[in-house]
Amino acid sequence: MSIQVDNTYRALADGTRREILDCLLEHGPLRATDLAAHFPEISRPAVSRHVRILREAGLLEERTKGRERWQQVRPIPLRDVQQWVRRYERYWTGKLDELARLVED
Repeated sequence: MSIQVDNTYRALADGTRREILDCLLEHGPLRATDLAAHFPEISRPAVSRHVRILREAGLLEERTKGRERWQQVRPIPLRDVQQWVRRYERYWTGKLDELARLVED
């Protein structure tokens, strides 16, 4: 695996960062201040660190409009994750088929 793919997995390993991605998918591009408001239990510097890690992993894109910096999801690195997970679908499909046969018997 490449360093970029490893960075993607590391970024996704943290639940807060996954929630940040979910929040941005649901609410569209947000400024860091607006994003932090969605996570009142986390300090703003902590939210900023999570955003930085997501950006370094290529999962967020930052756009500057005037003095404001907007964060938005950049899903391209998730393709590698999807391709890796897809390899295991055959395993789960086989297990579900086996379970269905057991239930029917």
